Amino acid sequence: MQDKYGLRSSRGGTSVGYEEVGMARRMFGGVMLVGRTVIFAVGFAVILAVVLGLATVTLAAAPGDPFKLGKTNTINRLTTLVGSRDGAMLKVDNNAEAPALDLEVGNTTIPTI
Repeated sequence: MQDKYGLRSSRGGTSVGYEEVGMARRMFGGVMLVGRTVIFAVGFAVILAVVLGLATVTLAAAPGDPFKLGKTNTINRLTTLVGSRDGAMLKVDNNAEAPALDLEVGNTTIPTI
């Protein structure tokens, strides 16, 4: 006996039956589930990378970072160099014909070392 799709029950003939169609649907559903899971995981990884990248850029000028050579280092906190050493703790060496250190202060303050 055939249904409206031309399928026969596997009990009565050799054509594809309802059991085979159900198995194909379950298999296709499993493949779709795996595909959706992979797409979700990749999307989540991309979003996480973007969020962490933005957070890293935002915190790039936080107190405690080392000096960035060749760039303006702006911070609004006191920087202190502390140690126990025989000799100077800080050396500024300029081999050009220019000052090695340029101290700038407000109009009413005298720069001292």
